[in-house]
Amino acid sequence: QAFVPGARNYTQHDIDLAVRSTLEHIPEPPSKASRAYAVIRPSVVRINQLEKGKDTDELEVKGVGTGVIIDEKDTILTNLHVVAGAEKVGVEYLDGTKSEAEVISVQPENDLAVLKPATLPDDIVPSTLKSTAKLRPGDEVIAVGNPFGIGVSVSDGIISGLRRNY
Repeated sequence: QAFVPGARNYTQHDIDLAVRSTLEHIPEPPSKASRAYAVIRPSVVRINQLEKGKDTDELEVKGVGTGVIIDEKDTILTNLHVVAGAEKVGVEYLDGTKSEAEVISVQPENDLAVLKPATLPDDIVPSTLKSTAKLRPGDEVIAVGNPFGIGVSVSDGIISGLRRNY
């Protein structure tokens, strides 16, 4: 007669080890936010509000914000409040290239400004924009930017409301 072993009694420890081993060897797929970040990051620029220093003619950073390259001519879209009142506007690209820029168009009702930089880096990567016409409250969104000059960052959330007046 052949020997047949009995069923093994697995403990919670055995199960934990098996799960941990699986998680260590099978990477999780990247999230929507991390994929969006990777795609848009090269198109994100830092916008600097510049003004002459009090004791010098050197330009100093007065305020910072975010912009995004929207075409291969290096046209940049930003919020109007980022550049409003600036003596001069500067742009810093991901590769470290810096340029002064001119505000060429504004839409105050939408808090938008379009900038044209004086010089361009060697490689520019325009973003891909999508219409917002079909956005609805509850839709998931991802924001990539350069808030407060801390560097390119990403966050996600949902649309809480549209076309609100304050």
